[in-house]
Amino acid sequence: MTEHDILDAIGDIDPMYLEEAKRRPLRGRIKWVSIGSLAACLALLLVFPLQYYLLNREENKDYAPKADQECAVYFVQDGALYYETVGVLGGDAEMFETWARKNGVTDVIDLKDISFSFTMIATDFFDVIVTVPMGLAHYFEGDDGALHSESLKRTIASYRNIEIGSLAVVYS
Repeated sequence: MTEHDILDAIGDIDPMYLEEAKRRPLRGRIKWVSIGSLAACLALLLVFPLQYYLLNREENKDYAPKADQECAVYFVQDGALYYETVGVLGGDAEMFETWARKNGVTDVIDLKDISFSFTMIATDFFDVIVTVPMGLAHYFEGDDGALHSESLKRTIASYRNIEIGSLAVVYS
């Protein structure tokens, strides 16, 4: 017995009902396939740029200037910020020592640590934490403390060829 024999045995079934029965599951299936395809496309539009951004971030690169470059060392003088261009310095400790001398630091100059973290925003700014001896606290907290912090921030930015979002000075 075929499906047509079964339909003939049941009786007169309106052909319109048969056509509607054949179309209805097909229409629903196409709707879900369309929605699924659209969702997959949107997911790809979001995932690929994010993956590209995360894989191509430059947080692990060394941002020290090349040997043939110069950098600016900023200093505070008469309540204003000035800078002097110098040859590339030999490392973070030497850069800090040069900055300290230019800013009149007469205490023992010892850079304990400097660390960089990449901010996860649309711009490529770094947050910098500088650890210095407790004896230097009065340089960063005195009358010209904000200017000294800004001069150190700009000096590090010039030396490392980066843009700094925030600078924190920590004492040890």
